[in-house]
Amino acid sequence: MLVMLTAATALCGATALCGLTALCGCRSRSELLGTVASPGDDAAPSDAGGSLPTYMIGADISNVQQQEDSGTVFTDTDGTQKDILQILKNHGFNFARLRTFVDPGASDGYATLMNVAQPYCDLANTVTMAQRIKAAGLGWELDLHYSDNWADASMQVIPLAWQGDSLSEMVTALSNYTRDAIGQLVSAGVRPDIVQIGNEITPGLLLTPGSVTGSASNWDNLALFLNAGIDAVHAVDPTIKIMMHLDRGGDNAGTTAWVNAAIAHGVHFDILGEACYTNVQGDPSTWLSNFNSLVTQYPELALMIVEYSESADDLSGNLDIWRQANDIVFNLAGKRGIGAYVWEPTGWQETLFDVQGRTAATDLPNPFLVGSPRIALYDQMASDYGLR
Repeated sequence: MLVMLTAATALCGATALCGLTALCGCRSRSELLGTVASPGDDAAPSDAGGSLPTYMIGADISNVQQQEDSGTVFTDTDGTQKDILQILKNHGFNFARLRTFVDPGASDGYATLMNVAQPYCDLANTVTMAQRIKAAGLGWELDLHYSDNWADASMQVIPLAWQGDSLSEMVTALSNYTRDAIGQLVSAGVRPDIVQIGNEITPGLLLTPGSVTGSASNWDNLALFLNAGIDAVHAVDPTIKIMMHLDRGGDNAGTTAWVNAAIAHGVHFDILGEACYTNVQGDPSTWLSNFNSLVTQYPELALMIVEYSESADDLSGNLDIWRQANDIVFNLAGKRGIGAYVWEPTGWQETLFDVQGRTAATDLPNPFLVGSPRIALYDQMASDYGLR
């Protein structure tokens, strides 16, 4: 039985183009993922031999520290209490994702507005979590929100310290912040394998307040911000792979319009990640259609679903979204898909655990029934995908 015991806790809040050679469309998935870790990176995750996995079964676990500080503990299927990273690894996960806010302790920041005990998801806490990820032998991705609070398709608030800056000043601030963050992570021995420049940036980033904006309606400005972030990452380590994250998993026209604009404005990145939620991006059949088109439209891009889940009111809760999301990416033509991350599987409504924190049954019923053992799904995927 996989058990999560909680003290009344809940989750708060809801290139392929780069050089055109590092991630070439004619290469296999194993070759693509082999370019993610730096040569000689001793911390690269490995089941045998030091290379990254041939497919990323991942999870965004950014809320784990807050859960643990509130009393959550985790117990594996053998009944033994373990670190959540070890439990996830035991059941097929090999990658983790962490979000980072610029200053969650600011007056408009996550910690302040949510009235939590410490500035979770700041850089210091990210270093701590990344060290645990590395110690568990998993790869990891850094998700830079470029905000003091949640940044997504509906909200891209400029960090308080940058508000009122001119365009050039804000570009410099973004660059300096990114370079410092990556530098501190590398110095701490937790070099990220992938860095995401912004979160769900379909509308752009750094949008409000004020007149200086990185809106997708002004691609000249948006490209300045994106390239400043990319260049800052690569100034520290040019081998780190860059992801762009959109919220258009079921929208091929919207995705291609954005990617084409990025290409036209000289934004060079390695991986295109899409959010795929049933209540926002629709039925998984639309995700499949979009990704099948992207494979041929952008043969140099690595593709992945960077967030997926379903909730109890999405499509009646009877679709096996977790398996479908991974199968879509894993089975892309030419092995162009490199992985998929479930969003917050330890505490959100699409958790791997039931509402009592137990996975008592042995089959896979409706995932929202009490006792639904969704963790078994990942054991099966790891086996089916040849990851163990």
